[in-house]
This record gives sequence, structure tokens and C-alpha cells, in this order.
Amino acid sequence: MSNQKTIESDKIGDFFAACRERADSEGSDSRGVRRTREDDSPRKEPAKTLKMEEREQIKQGQEQLMEMMKQLIEEMKQLREENRGVKKELQTINGILEREREEWKEKERSFEERINNLEQKLEKKRGKKEETIS
Repeated sequence: MSNQKTIESDKIGDFFAACRERADSEGSDSRGVRRTREDDSPRKEPAKTLKMEEREQIKQGQEQLMEMMKQLIEEMKQLREENRGVKKELQTINGILEREREEWKEKERSFEERINNLEQKLEKKRGKKEETIS
């Protein structure tokens, strides 16, 4: 009976050895332990530790993203404030330009009136000269 137990334990040992070989070729062993070191050293860590590390990396990545988002939001606020300032300046400049246009239109009308008045005076003088000549 002890021979039979020895044979069975050898079969079980062979089975586990085959499992270990297969797992080693896949990067993990029969206990669900995976290699995580980049230098392929024999040190192994449990899969749960890997998941925790992945979660921690994700969390750190999210923290970095949140920090970047905060910076972007702050930059957006600054840009909006600058934009408001620029819009106010443009409104002021547009107001000044509009007043200038109105002043130039007034001056143009005034010059046109002067020209018309001078033309009328000239016509009157020509008319008087023609009367005196005839």
C-alpha cells in the first residue's frame, strides 16, 4: 500500500511540476502568482498585490489628471478674465471710433455747406458781372 501511495504522490508531483512549467512559460505559477519585475528575477508577487498596485497607479494617474484639470480650469478663468478686459477695451475703442466718424461726417457736411455757399456767392458775382457788362 505504501508503494501505491508513493506512485500516486509521484503522479501528483509530476502533475504539479507540469503545471509549474506551463505557468512559468506563461508568466505565472500554479498558485496564481505572477512575476512583476522587469529584470525577470525569480521574485514573484501575488496577483492581488498586482491588482492593488494597478489600482494605486490608476489612482495616481487620476490624481495627476485632476491636478492638470485644475490648472486648465484656472487658465480658462484667467483667459476669460483677459477676454473680458479685451472686450471692454474694444467697446471703448469702437465708441471712440464711432464718435470720430460722426465728427468727420459733421465736418464733411459743414464743408459741403461752405462749398455750396461759396458756389452760390460766385454765381451771384458772375450774374452781377454779366449785368454790368451787358
